[in-house]
Amino acid sequence: MKKQPKNIKGESHEESQDKRKKFTPYLVLIFAIIITFLLTSIYYTNKGNQNLQNTLLPAGEGTELSTLIEAYYILEEQYLGEYDSTEIIDGALSGMVSAVDDPYTEYYPEDESEVMDQSISGSFEGIGAEVMKEGEYVKIVAPIAESPAEKAGLQPNDLIIEVEGESTAGQSLNDVVSRIRGEKGTEVILRIQRGDSESTVTVTRDSIPIETVVYEVDSEHDKIGHVEIRSFSQPTAEELIDALQDLEDQGIEKIIIDVRKNPGGLLDAALNVANIFIPDGEPIMSMEDSQGQTVEFEAGSDYGDYKYQGEVVLLVDEGSASASEILAGAMQAQDIPIIGSTTFGKGLVQSVVDLSNSGDLKLTTARWLTASDEFINEKGIQPDVEVELPAYANLMLIDSTQEYSQGQQSDEIKNVNAILRALDYSAPDSAHFTEETSQAVKDFQKDQEIEETGIVTGETSSKLVEQIMEKIEANDTQYEKAVEIILED
Repeated sequence: MKKQPKNIKGESHEESQDKRKKFTPYLVLIFAIIITFLLTSIYYTNKGNQNLQNTLLPAGEGTELSTLIEAYYILEEQYLGEYDSTEIIDGALSGMVSAVDDPYTEYYPEDESEVMDQSISGSFEGIGAEVMKEGEYVKIVAPIAESPAEKAGLQPNDLIIEVEGESTAGQSLNDVVSRIRGEKGTEVILRIQRGDSESTVTVTRDSIPIETVVYEVDSEHDKIGHVEIRSFSQPTAEELIDALQDLEDQGIEKIIIDVRKNPGGLLDAALNVANIFIPDGEPIMSMEDSQGQTVEFEAGSDYGDYKYQGEVVLLVDEGSASASEILAGAMQAQDIPIIGSTTFGKGLVQSVVDLSNSGDLKLTTARWLTASDEFINEKGIQPDVEVELPAYANLMLIDSTQEYSQGQQSDEIKNVNAILRALDYSAPDSAHFTEETSQAVKDFQKDQEIEETGIVTGETSSKLVEQIMEKIEANDTQYEKAVEIILED
């Protein structure tokens, strides 16, 4: 049976901030009510349209909460030093969600929840990356297209192990995110682990314009349109329909939909987008909640009337997560070709609960299955045609604020050597900045009409990054395979 979802929010961006305000003298009572409410309520919400089912348990003696409340009273009555009551509350709530041991369950203090709302509605500030907790560290799910994070070369599955020289090991997601955030135009220095290598990356913070759909006509085939869906937020389906209709008006007959590095977003946006390509009555996905109840979602007029009638293929990669995977699973069940690399693997759904006087709680409330009834969490969706990008597409970019010269040894220099080789300069396959490296740098500098110092820094670093990015873009093997396949049909 087809049902309309309750606007479940799906992703948490790396953006947050840390402003506090004090509570009233009745803080203890409010604290007890909030904690009890959290432990005993099932609450699906889309702000302003709440459907609440809750049963409060007594918070007195004999319950697990009594010790927590007792500890607060002792602090209030006997603690010698000063403390901020709001921070006590925030700390208790943060500790509670951490104990659940779910990377997607998080507590957002009041002002941080405002930033989360901005990212869901389609705009926010920061470095522009979807992140999650991964073991001790924070992992990048995907950088947002054209964001500072992408321009700095951050990639899906990179681990952020340091922020401004301070380790992130064991820190909460919110703590790490609050350190990454900052004023537009300022820089943040991140230590990134990619596979077995580490590198320092300087990212300049900026406003992140979330244009959820961008499109163009293929430069070599005037009947093929390339449509990138960069996130799933409130305007995405409408933007996609506008793009497809414009391409149709230009005579485009074949479409490559691209959700690579798309970390997901709103569930209802995913359903509305999938509905464009899935025949009415066919499954899009199903969802099982914490009570074991299953809801099936089928394409139909509830999600819009526009249907794309031309040929289509879908591009995915390891940064395609959540809502992107819902779309991929629905299209794959309809034998629409899926091309690229295995997706991220996020098969869980989060709901956001408004906490009275104390921000938001985002918690995992359901798991979803593809249209073929597969649970893809931590496994991802295997493409029909697997195509990897060239190895040099996974290289780190070079931090132009650093200086690398002969005699040095580091992972960063191993990366410099690899970039030089990818650009067809003779450099060693090692982590040493050798005489051979220095000569390769001089050769590169000569070709770029830069002073031939043999040192990698500043303009030389920027030019190396520019050249390797151009080569990666010119050798997009996944997109090339998508063109080849859609031309065969």
